[in-house]
Amino acid sequence: MGPGTRYIMKSINPWKLPPIRVGTLRPKRILAPVDFTECSQKAVTYAVSLAKHFNSEIILLHISKLATVSPAPEFAVLQTDVLNEQARESAVRQLGQWRDRVAVHVPVRMQVRVGVSTQEEIVDAARKTDCDLIVMATHVKGALEHLFTGSVTEKVVQHAPCPVFVVREREHDFLKPKTTRRRALVMTE
Repeated sequence: MGPGTRYIMKSINPWKLPPIRVGTLRPKRILAPVDFTECSQKAVTYAVSLAKHFNSEIILLHISKLATVSPAPEFAVLQTDVLNEQARESAVRQLGQWRDRVAVHVPVRMQVRVGVSTQEEIVDAARKTDCDLIVMATHVKGALEHLFTGSVTEKVVQHAPCPVFVVREREHDFLKPKTTRRRALVMTE
């Protein structure tokens, strides 16, 4: 080792990392997008646990996809409007049931949106409600489907204005169910 080697070794010291700033995580609002699947129920369970721990409010969000029907042009607008309103009303009823079950544990409100792009609606809702955290499920897709459509969760992670906590369908759960049956968070249709 020559005289210059010692200088290089000192300046590229992998053990001298910059100090890590440690702050306190305090999410006030947690957005929980749901599609009424078992996996999104699992994500809501995580959101409730986090909200209880941090004294946060949960915003349950459901996106109803805009109906696309191609009948005779003169009826297309009328028919899609009716279908969209029916889908929205159904989502409001179902999300209301989920809200009632969550409200036993933490403050919660709900929002139903109708849109073309689920991920854009989730990101927009996070911005407009000033959320500090998004807790959402991701579903297992086939490789071909993922190639053509991508993942809603993946796109939300890329564009969200806040951190995203992703709950996978099949994973190691670290939430332990409480032994009391009285306050169990169970979602049913």
